[in-house]
Amino acid sequence: MDLPIVLSHRTAVLYYRAPDRATVRGRDYDLNPTAGRARDVASRVRELLSDCGVPEYGLARLDVLCPTEHDRVGSKEFKSHVYGGPIPMKQLIHLAPGLFIIKPELCFILAATYMKDIELLELGFEFCGSYELDSTGNGSPYRKRKALTSVKKIRTAAKDCAGAHGARKAKRALARVRDGARSPMETALALMILAPHHHGGLSYLGIEMNRRVDIPEDMRRSCSLEYLEADVFAPAAQAVIEYDEDVHAPLKQRTRDADRSSAFLRLGYRMHTVTAGHFSEQLPLHRALNGIAETLGIKAPSSAAFQRKQNELRKQLIKRWKREDDRKPAPASEKDGNAQGTEGVDSEPAATSVNGGAMQEAEGVGPGPDPAPQSGDAVYEAEGHGPARISEKDGRAREAETDRPAPASEDDRDKRRQSVRAPHRQ
Repeated sequence: MDLPIVLSHRTAVLYYRAPDRATVRGRDYDLNPTAGRARDVASRVRELLSDCGVPEYGLARLDVLCPTEHDRVGSKEFKSHVYGGPIPMKQLIHLAPGLFIIKPELCFILAATYMKDIELLELGFEFCGSYELDSTGNGSPYRKRKALTSVKKIRTAAKDCAGAHGARKAKRALARVRDGARSPMETALALMILAPHHHGGLSYLGIEMNRRVDIPEDMRRSCSLEYLEADVFAPAAQAVIEYDEDVHAPLKQRTRDADRSSAFLRLGYRMHTVTAGHFSEQLPLHRALNGIAETLGIKAPSSAAFQRKQNELRKQLIKRWKREDDRKPAPASEKDGNAQGTEGVDSEPAATSVNGGAMQEAEGVGPGPDPAPQSGDAVYEAEGHGPARISEKDGRAREAETDRPAPASEDDRDKRRQSVRAPHRQ
């Protein structure tokens, strides 16, 4: 090997979902690509990634970015991807001596070369939102964090990297990505509205995520909140679309939600609430989206073919959630940005599983059968199994300034190193 290593593609996505990545920056892993054998270098890169929290299945073969065909790494330890010219240094992050990783902006652009349309949109919402998926499957399915990037930054990078593979598809996808999502559930709700008709969405682009709405002074005496945040806000229609947590929410949380809904209505906004129950079945969600379309001033397609696509989209967006009776204990609650108290949020979504960079349903928590379609509606239900019951931790808790998961203990990192010191071969 005669070039510094640049991690990219699926390996980069797993790095940005790793819980302890901040703890390894700048640490020396004795990487010297110009002097070491590819197998030895790969072993040390795996050690670094394991210390970050990247799961073992993501270490079998490492994705690296090369400037030209002549720079490909001739080793089965690495999967080389050709950029097509000098890799812009401003799109790289220095992890350790001899090792770089592409920034989230370029990571999204290159993801367009191997991700399907909806999967790419989900990644965009995640990178531009305040959460990250957990690829380890060992805890909560997502963690709170500050946004890695923004739609504006990705769009600028796509212009600067116009010759990169995936740049054109990434730019088209950005039209349906929004900043500010706080959970995969909010992302799912937004994509049911934003996605084009041929993917089962309403194809309505005029929405924002978590728009702040200040409470006027004359309403302060009758409202305990200083401001509201709308999960999905449609300015042109003056509509607010909320994702509501499950029915097991504590009384104080449900009271705050009722106060929020009342305040939105008093301010003149038209309200829609979508719940986990809507997402768990095809027909309730179809009817809810028809009502939202009417409020937005658009006409949703009514054909059986569209409803089939809508149902497929629903299933794809909820594949990360599992049954309520399999839920793990919720993490510590965070300060609620919409209220002066912090009590009340105790439900959370399901654990996830990733295989080869694409999210898959976790073994044993797959969806159960849907009820039969109801007569009188042009409803299509795919053959096989329907979705599981779902629940989520309410996304309204504003993350604290230090809301980064605690780094792994030294014992945990030692165990990870021991599991990856032997070279992995495909």
